[in-house]
Amino acid sequence: GTLYAKLNRREEALAMFLGALERDPSQLGVRYNLALQYRHLGRAAEAEEALQQVLRLDPGHQRAAITLARVRLDAGHAEDVPPLLDGLVARTKRPREGAFLALAQAYRALKRPQDAHRTLARALEVHPRSEPLLTEVAALLAESPDLGPLPVPQAPASAPAPAPASPPSSGASAPGA
Repeated sequence: GTLYAKLNRREEALAMFLGALERDPSQLGVRYNLALQYRHLGRAAEAEEALQQVLRLDPGHQRAAITLARVRLDAGHAEDVPPLLDGLVARTKRPREGAFLALAQAYRALKRPQDAHRTLARALEVHPRSEPLLTEVAALLAESPDLGPLPVPQAPASAPAPAPASPPSSGASAPGA
């Protein structure tokens, strides 16, 4: 199924994943991939059901929660996203970029810019160079300039910078020396 999915042969991938689930319904990865195929085919209700099944079996499945949040956002149900992702973002040491992005987008859609700001500030602590997150920051600040800037992400600490090179000695003493 995965090969067909990579080749964008969604119907064949769907058939393969359905067949695999008939043989072994406990395969979370197969169920998740089935949901992705449904989503790509525009079958949101079936994608949502498959994602909810994954989350019932593994409530900590980040990719399934993020994908379900995207399905709900696409359907215009931003109000469903914070309950899905707030806890995941809070309890996970390094949440995926997509969790932060979907949550911030939901907050923007819900006209909760302070919550989007808070979410993006945390996101940039974890993913400081994420272009999608930085783009979302720009969109938020364009809509709500009164929020003020987010903290600039710092590069990870590394070895101390080398001392500046001394000017070459000319043998003459400096003025006033």
